[in-house]
Amino acid sequence: MNKIKLLIILFFILLLQGCNIELDDGDNIVSPNNPNIAIQGKWKIKDKTYVKDDSLKNNQSNISNKKVIFSDKYIYINNKLIENPEYKSKNVNTKEYLLYNYKIDMDVLKIDSENINVLIVTSGNNYLFDIVYKDDKNILMYYSGMFLHLEKISNDTDINIDDNEDTGYINEESDLYNNLASGVLLGLRSHDTKNSDGKYTYRTLWISSENKKLNPILELNNLFIPRKNGFWNMKINSTSSADTLSINPIEDNINKSLEIKERKDLDKEKKVIQFVSDDYVITEYAKVNDLDNSAPRFRVLPLDNINSSQGVFLKDIYIENGKEAYNNSAKAFLVSKGQEELKNKQVNINEQSFTMTRRNGYWILKGRLFYMMEGKENYKDFNINILPTEELIKYNDLLLSWNYIKSRVPQAIDAYTSPNKDLAIIITEYEIYIFYIENNLLSSKPIKIIEKRNQEEVIMAEWSTNNYVDLWNDKIKEELK
Repeated sequence: MNKIKLLIILFFILLLQGCNIELDDGDNIVSPNNPNIAIQGKWKIKDKTYVKDDSLKNNQSNISNKKVIFSDKYIYINNKLIENPEYKSKNVNTKEYLLYNYKIDMDVLKIDSENINVLIVTSGNNYLFDIVYKDDKNILMYYSGMFLHLEKISNDTDINIDDNEDTGYINEESDLYNNLASGVLLGLRSHDTKNSDGKYTYRTLWISSENKKLNPILELNNLFIPRKNGFWNMKINSTSSADTLSINPIEDNINKSLEIKERKDLDKEKKVIQFVSDDYVITEYAKVNDLDNSAPRFRVLPLDNINSSQGVFLKDIYIENGKEAYNNSAKAFLVSKGQEELKNKQVNINEQSFTMTRRNGYWILKGRLFYMMEGKENYKDFNINILPTEELIKYNDLLLSWNYIKSRVPQAIDAYTSPNKDLAIIITEYEIYIFYIENNLLSSKPIKIIEKRNQEEVIMAEWSTNNYVDLWNDKIKEELK
């Protein structure tokens, strides 16, 4: 009997050794070992959905019915042969992947699955593009600012004469400007954890270039904010017991003594600036009271009314669907991630507590849930599945894909690209890299590297282009005198 049991155990050990078992939790990337990859074969471009730049339509109009070939040895596209491609599969949440990487809704691409498989295609450690796998006959390929809808027509991977004549489609966007100027006011928040007071400090960097020539980097104290009526200066006045937010104009045509401060009759608070645009500021604040067990909250205030006692609600900005988006996102978070930890706890959903944060090169909205634990209020943050409006942030585009940026700068944690598509700012944990953009690619090496201070984070990025760069540059130099 013991011998029989031993043989059964050995049998199962050998069986398991012959199996390749992989668990995918939704974020893991696994390389398919099967050379007959799922998308192997010849595909026809049925349609296209433009994502970032409608000006591409004129250059990309004649691509329907063109062919794309995928195999384990090469990819044939745009009359080009890409050798030795590698395919890595990632299972992702559909809505979040499309929203936070491409700012497009899944309904626009006619996807109804909650989760999808995405193939990340590379060659020689160079990122090429992403492929969204819908089913065996239909895929979406993100290429040059648009999603191509591909339909499989055969398993054949041979390139024939007809395919070689498929030229002239998916042309790379031409450089429309000979004289380019771009500049960004980058607002930074640092936290000195070495000192006992743990003080937060703020500064603004002016990074600009003209005709692919970088100007000297200029630095200003506090936050230097470009607004419709001129430039304003924002700071936090700190004492040992409280912080007060203030903002004042620096323009000659505005009364410089006009300083807007938070109300003094509010409860004493310590606060940290989370986000600034030309119209809004978001702070995280906590009551300075030993008897107060409440958790830190977010407050969103218009810059012209920072002395308001209450922040705006999400529905004040998104009149039609703000409240619904906030509540639905909170409930989805509770079901998917917070269910076990928050089980049997009273959860408070507060639509006023939201902020803007960065993810994969875009500003996104986050909300905050509150619950009691051992007599103290705690919180959990969650993504709000709605795109930031222009009222919150005027420019929220990323020319280069996040996967490509990570392939060039593996330590990147954030990235910004100029509206003129000529300048890129790559953020790492300790440094800020500045690159030129040439033919929709990063320059071969950074043109400047700036060291960050004390765990600095970007809380503002306001861009100017062309003639405005000189105007901003002059005003900033004047302020520094």
